[in-house]
Amino acid sequence: MTSMVNSTSTSASPCSSLHSNLKEKILTFLDPYDQARMQRVSTAWLDTYHSKGGFFAQINSIANLPESAIDYLAEYSVSRKKRGALYKATHPFTNVAAKKAKFSFPIPTSKFNEILDPQSETLGRYLSRVFRAKYRSNPKKAMQFLNQVPPHVRACVKALDLTNSSVTDQDVDHILHLYHNLTSLNLSNTNVTGSWLAKVSNSKLQKISLSNCQNLDLQSLSILLSNVEMLKELDLSYTGITGREFQGINLPNIQSINLSHCEYLQEYHLIDLFTQFGELREVDLSFTFTTGEAVRKLNLKQLERLSLRGCQDLKLLQLEQLLSEAFLRALDLSGTKISGKELLALNLEILEQLDFYNCPNLEREHVESFFELAKTAGKDLIHPER
Repeated sequence: MTSMVNSTSTSASPCSSLHSNLKEKILTFLDPYDQARMQRVSTAWLDTYHSKGGFFAQINSIANLPESAIDYLAEYSVSRKKRGALYKATHPFTNVAAKKAKFSFPIPTSKFNEILDPQSETLGRYLSRVFRAKYRSNPKKAMQFLNQVPPHVRACVKALDLTNSSVTDQDVDHILHLYHNLTSLNLSNTNVTGSWLAKVSNSKLQKISLSNCQNLDLQSLSILLSNVEMLKELDLSYTGITGREFQGINLPNIQSINLSHCEYLQEYHLIDLFTQFGELREVDLSFTFTTGEAVRKLNLKQLERLSLRGCQDLKLLQLEQLLSEAFLRALDLSGTKISGKELLALNLEILEQLDFYNCPNLEREHVESFFELAKTAGKDLIHPER
């Protein structure tokens, strides 16, 4: 971090005699602004700031800042109100020279010990969040920052979120080669085509989000899915998939899948998909043309959360049979054509959340009967019309 200190006091302060470990600990509770101010207290605090523990305090402080604050530090364009609120974090002194000073993110060249940073979680979070902010501000500088970090330090990064960024396929390909320990990748609302998807092999990825990636190459997606056997969560909502992309794919660890707003999704492909991935725990098919037939192919005793919000083509008899066989914790049937009779088939033992707002065909008699059952089962559910 570029020093913005004009002078330090050489006189003893009440805190200067504290053990160095304690001073380092104190720094970890301060934000970047107050950490910079501590350098002015005495040379002892200046030395602490630039010590190994002080360096960790800087990393930890930035890693835990709000996203908007890190964006500001990366010179990301934010509103004038936010600039005013965050001004002190980057320009802690009032003289003209300090106001013009540029903030520089610390570049870690080694890991911290297990006492300071167990499993390098703080270091990984810092690198992930800073890279995201820098990429949104200046992709070229972000890639330069990434290349400056040694490989064994980059290995600490487990998650990367580039949502709403201008990330390119070329950069994603480069990022995946450098961040080879990623377990979570979020590229939602980007223009990536996924040309790099076919190159991902022996991946450690457990969570992938490609929501609203309108330019996604579906053939490359199929190749990716055949190479990520450790995958647990997959979000392909708002994409043009049909379900055919999953043919012949084996994802033994998959637990959650979001296919909401996939308007080209075909029921017969869904049937094949859910026959293969029978152990899913969370399924979101909101605003699709599913009839509900495919869901019955799942292991309904394993299924915990199901969203069929806005599904206008549901076959109500099949839905009733499905609900009688499942043991759900959360269910969303809002915006569907249910009459309320289907709810009477629900197993209420472990149900925690139920939504059925904006269902125009609800019949009062069925709804009241359901709430009587819920009351008997000790479930405090709120009537959708209240």
